Amino acid sequence: MAEAHLQCIKRDKAQGKRFLLCNRTLWMREIGQTLNEQFAHLGYTIPTAESRYCLVKFFGYFRADAAKVAVYWGREMHLNSQRSKDVLGINYRPTEDSLREMAESLMD
Repeated sequence: MAEAHLQCIKRDKAQGKRFLLCNRTLWMREIGQTLNEQFAHLGYTIPTAESRYCLVKFFGYFRADAAKVAVYWGREMHLNSQRSKDVLGINYRPTEDSLREMAESLMD
């Protein structure tokens, strides 16, 4: 994100525009599977199963964050960050690398 801010300052074509900074979207199950592949051998147990909709919906009556998840359950999100690539020259890092580095920073 810092790189995008810097490029917005440097590039006249970026002035007055909004940019979506997202390499790709992942379901929680995909995040769990990716982290499990990278950290299970170190003894970390990372959930890879998906919760049941009825359970999330039920908890939504008691927790606002679960209610928000239930609203988007099963929907595909398609985000287009092509403008950030074209105008800002952003080259996104592989998502797996970002997840691994995020998890490693939490373990430190």
